[in-house]
Amino acid sequence: MLKRISVLVCSIFILLQCFICQAEKFFDKEDNAEVGTYFAIQAENMHLTVLSGKAEIVMRDGMECLFLSEIGDVLVNANFTVPEHPGKRFDYKLLLHVVKPEDKLLADEWLAEKENARKEALHPEQFPEQVMELVNHERAKVGARPLHLAADLQSAAQIRAKELTKLFSHTRPDGRPCRSALSDTWGIGENIAAGSESPEEVVQQWMNSPGHRRNILDSRYRSLGVGYCYDPDGVGGYTYYWVQMFRMAR
Repeated sequence: MLKRISVLVCSIFILLQCFICQAEKFFDKEDNAEVGTYFAIQAENMHLTVLSGKAEIVMRDGMECLFLSEIGDVLVNANFTVPEHPGKRFDYKLLLHVVKPEDKLLADEWLAEKENARKEALHPEQFPEQVMELVNHERAKVGARPLHLAADLQSAAQIRAKELTKLFSHTRPDGRPCRSALSDTWGIGENIAAGSESPEEVVQQWMNSPGHRRNILDSRYRSLGVGYCYDPDGVGGYTYYWVQMFRMAR
């Protein structure tokens, strides 16, 4: 009789965000699985490597997956490609807790409690100040003057963050450009991001992207607004959405 297959179905965008923004962790995601089952990560041109623990890489239905033969932790690296980045491969590390079938429910409850505790440790009301401090730290490295938070930019960035849950784009859901969230649109720039869970992660995500990095370090900018929105039903499955809005000095 065929063993049951567990499949971790991740959108390519979520995989990319985890890869970019969680460099400080030794894994991008953790999950539970029952011993004696097969576990697959669904992505294009997937290649798996077991980094630690006991698991066998096998082929099933034309794709690599893991056969989890022993109880314990398994750290696996998934290397894959995405259509949006032809010729480039990405790595994604998954920590699997392999448990007995009768222990699976308890293990899932433990992971849920761990995730809830992590979320409770975050304080979204402090995110704008924290992002600004991190941005100014990066600007100081290149001799750019620090930015200050501006109330109108803050309001516009928060509007835009909520809009990103419907359309992840610099174009607003009604078709207007992002700067139209402000009454005065002169000298406005915008960075957007999704997937990062904290100010540290999202600033690192932006700094890893040349275009976003240029905005953060641009010496012509003087003020900043930071928007954040949590939406588990947001477009693309990102859950966390971020906006920076910049204004130049006249």
